[in-house]
Amino acid sequence: MRLGRPQTRGSSHFALFILDFANLSVQNERIQRGCRLLHASGTPKASFRMRLATTESGDDETREQLRCEAIRRSRFCRCNQDLRYEKYFLWEQEKEKMYKVVIVDDEPLIVEGLTRIVPWAKYGCKVVGKAMDGREGLKVIRQLRPDIVFTDIYMPHMDGLLMISALKSEWEDLQIAILTGYRDFELAQKALNLGVSRFILKPSNLKDLEEAVRFMTDRISRNAGEKDTGKGNKESADQAHSSDAPEEAEAETQASEEAEQSKEASTTEANNFLVKSALAYMTENYEKKLTLTEVADQMYVSQWHLSKLLNQYTKKTFLDILNDIRISEAKKLMEDPSLRVGEIAKMVGFSDVTHFSRVFKRLEGVPPAAYRNQMNT
Repeated sequence: MRLGRPQTRGSSHFALFILDFANLSVQNERIQRGCRLLHASGTPKASFRMRLATTESGDDETREQLRCEAIRRSRFCRCNQDLRYEKYFLWEQEKEKMYKVVIVDDEPLIVEGLTRIVPWAKYGCKVVGKAMDGREGLKVIRQLRPDIVFTDIYMPHMDGLLMISALKSEWEDLQIAILTGYRDFELAQKALNLGVSRFILKPSNLKDLEEAVRFMTDRISRNAGEKDTGKGNKESADQAHSSDAPEEAEAETQASEEAEQSKEASTTEANNFLVKSALAYMTENYEKKLTLTEVADQMYVSQWHLSKLLNQYTKKTFLDILNDIRISEAKKLMEDPSLRVGEIAKMVGFSDVTHFSRVFKRLEGVPPAAYRNQMNT
């Protein structure tokens, strides 16, 4: 079954369809006055109305198949009433809020060009923020919380992949399109694994840009619809399990689970990338006066978010991880008999030798001097 494409009127988007329960045909139609209204659940960005015209219906199995397919394929909402006695139904989507877009690129001409050339209103979008470098971009994104981000992946003082993983880790539904002048297949693959929606090479044409915008707005609507239909799908599946339609229940459950698994996979990949990067940074800078805030800044995430991820993936706190790294390096340095315990403590980032000895004993079971004696015996 195919659903008609939304029609556009200025900044307001609406979609109107008639579904024929008898022959499964779908066609665009005008709204007919006098139709009975049926309310359906909405999403954070849209409200919906459903109108139904009552005529003779097809067989029960056909009606139920069409109803479930419409709900599953709908990007808008789930029906919260039984449609068994309706031959036709149609719905209208009325946008209440446009999707927010932020553009990040260190080339001013690219930023202004994207802002002007793309027909944003056509897709229910509006450019609300611009930035000329990655750090400024992160600040703008955190402040404005956009739905879509167009960004270069190579910018001064910014690791593009790390920035993407940070954004996807904190906001899994954020849609990101990469703009780059580098033909790097490996980089593109990594970016897509992290959850990037589109990887566009510069110079880009309007067709590619519009396709990316269309794809991302469709995905946003679909994600919103899936959240609304999640409960409805479960209820439908439960009803089907208790009736004579186990195959239908299984299909609905599988479709919902597959969509959720796909989203979780990209978020997990982003989280893994972040944690590995944070651990690598700590290993390279353990001798400094390292803090959670500094590491979080380097990872482009909040310290609270980084702390949560580290604990989730390592089952340890930031300080525990840092102490593990420092004591591990201290044990290597102790193989050099010319180095005193106090010197080793400072070399691995401890400003106080007493504190170093206390942490060392807690982790190794013996004080540093005793550990060194054991090494020599």
